[in-house]
This record gives sequence, structure tokens and C-alpha cells, in this order.
Amino acid sequence: VVKSHRKYMLRAAGTDSLHPGLGCETAQAEWKHDLAMYHKCILVVVLERLRVSPGAKVLDWGSGCGHKLTWATQLFDVDGLGIDNVKESVQWAREYSLGHFCETDGRFLGWLPNDFFDVVISYAALLHLDPQDRCEVVTTLAGKVQIGGQLWFGWNDPAIHLNNSEVEVLVNNMHHGKESSLQPEEWSRCFEQAHQWDGRWATGEVSVSFEILEDALLFPDDMSKIGIYLYTPPAYSLFVVR
Repeated sequence: VVKSHRKYMLRAAGTDSLHPGLGCETAQAEWKHDLAMYHKCILVVVLERLRVSPGAKVLDWGSGCGHKLTWATQLFDVDGLGIDNVKESVQWAREYSLGHFCETDGRFLGWLPNDFFDVVISYAALLHLDPQDRCEVVTTLAGKVQIGGQLWFGWNDPAIHLNNSEVEVLVNNMHHGKESSLQPEEWSRCFEQAHQWDGRWATGEVSVSFEILEDALLFPDDMSKIGIYLYTPPAYSLFVVR
């Protein structure tokens, strides 16, 4: 978590790019490449799949510079709240993005109201947590949506290191120690264990159904024509319904 926080802090501040001070303003800021059209496509596919209605209360967990909430507000007329632990990203989002943004450690969610949101979205964020933390985050967020509310967690277990030795070293370093890849079977165990340590799950007040889909099958029309690493298997999306 500490390494990830520093990486995105430098990018947001602009000190990890060719344009110091323009972190969130440059198209390459958060991902080192201009992937905006892909991220926008991903967001639209997900919100259409979730059938998000105008005025829906949407929480973006790990909102970064606020780009996805801006698109969601412009295209779907949602009422959005983004949370992120990178101060520089939140500061920029408050000034330039649409929605409300809070700087906070997303592992601690007790301050958020229960049974409040209609939708939770999160992209490329859970992978920065260790297994226990991400299980607790997802199960806690499930109690923050209303009954029938939906949650989406995208870009889990990404394969950005394939055919790139430099990135492979970075990924291996990231997964050394507490952080590790998110295997699909992890979620069945997570939701079963939640009944043991979360009172709302134990009483049945919170229960979920879930579905896992490979991003390569979910987003591009023809994977053979898409060379971008965001869709490379085994990256997958986790959809949860309370």
C-alpha cells in the first residue's frame, strides 16, 4: 500500500512525468500512457450493464483524479462521491472533476453511511491491498449500498507484465510480501468468511450474489484487434449484488 501510494502521489503531483506540476492534467498521468478512451469505454459498458439511473448515488472507491466520476456525471447524471488516499489527486479532482471527493484511507469505511449508495465502482484499486484488507473492503462496501445495490471491481489480476521484462520486475516487486494477485476463487472464501467476523453478515442483514467475468470478454468487441494490456487475460471484473 505504501509503495502504491507513493507511486500515484508522484504521478498526480506531476513529478513522475515530463510535465512537472501537470499530473492529473496530462493524459498519461495515472497510467503513463494516454488510455482515456479505453477507460471511458470501460466505464460506459459497466454503467450500462448496471442500468444506472439518473440521480443514482455512486461511490468510486479509489477515484484517482476523478475522471471516471466526471464521465459518469456527464453521461449518466449520477450523484458521485470519490474517495482516494492520494492527496494530490483529490485536490485536483475537487477543482476540476465533477462530483464530491474525499481524501481518506479506503480501508477504513466506518464513516460512510450504511444502506445508502445505489452503486459502487472501483477500477484497478483492489490489487494494491493484501488479501485480508481487500476482502474486508468489499464486504464492508456491500453493506454501504441499498438492498439491490450493485458493486463493480475491475481490472483484478492484471497481466501487464506479459512480454515486458521491465514491467514484470515491477509486478513481482509489488506482489512480494503482502500484496498478491486476486484469484477469482478468492471471493467465494471471502464471502463465506465474512459471516464469521462481520455482524451484519452473520445475521443475514447483508448477503450478496456475485459474478466474475474476464475483461477480455466484457469490454472489447474483438480482442484480436485490441492490443492494449488493460484487456489481457486473466484480468477480470467482479460484479456484486446485495
